[in-house]
Amino acid sequence: TTLWDEREIFAKMNRLVGQDSVKASLKNIYVQRKVQMIKCKNNPEKKPESVSYAYMLIGPSGTGKTTFARIIADILYNLGIMPGDNSGYFTEISGRDIIRSGTSFSAIFEANRGKTLFIDEAYELNNYPSYINDLVGEMQKPEYKYSICIILAGYTEEMKELMLNNQGLSPRFPQKNKIQLQNYSDSELSEMLFRRQNSELRICEEGRMLAKAYFEEIRRVKTIREDPLDPFANAREVDNLL
Repeated sequence: TTLWDEREIFAKMNRLVGQDSVKASLKNIYVQRKVQMIKCKNNPEKKPESVSYAYMLIGPSGTGKTTFARIIADILYNLGIMPGDNSGYFTEISGRDIIRSGTSFSAIFEANRGKTLFIDEAYELNNYPSYINDLVGEMQKPEYKYSICIILAGYTEEMKELMLNNQGLSPRFPQKNKIQLQNYSDSELSEMLFRRQNSELRICEEGRMLAKAYFEEIRRVKTIREDPLDPFANAREVDNLL
């Protein structure tokens, strides 16, 4: 695996539309970890500050949770904190996959030492308290404190419920590591569409305005319907339109 230059990571992130507060949080992660590493290098006898490699990405559908999880993994890999192995340094799995496979968190953690473990739709564990207990138990083990980064992702209300289901889970995630993603505006969605232009797709300024009106209308309709199976999907609405 090739070590990325930090400028390449930030350039990749800055090319994304919107979510400025999330980008700022991720830049802070890099700066704080980098500064700590420099301090430890310059003063080896100094006891390193306690840090947490447990994060939550919370927000509506289609707001880039997986994309930002990968950027966190890139940052920690770049710094040599989560170097991974020959199979890579980022593992993505869903809460539903864990339940269906019956795999224990003990086995999952052991297989992902030195990696960033991203659990999407983590709220799928809500009805399985034994799995949540298993997760908390693994996160409490000293051998995993600095050898695995875990990122839980999901919708806001469902993730709040997950935290309430086990009193030992929420304290594993410092407040500053709980990163909130927001709905994209209609202008941001039309900008995403505009950037998808290629040799087969050209969008004039009028088309851009029509796309903005389309996103505004589809948001209004889906908000009124309040169908949990068909919510307003933000960036996925761009894919749907295309």
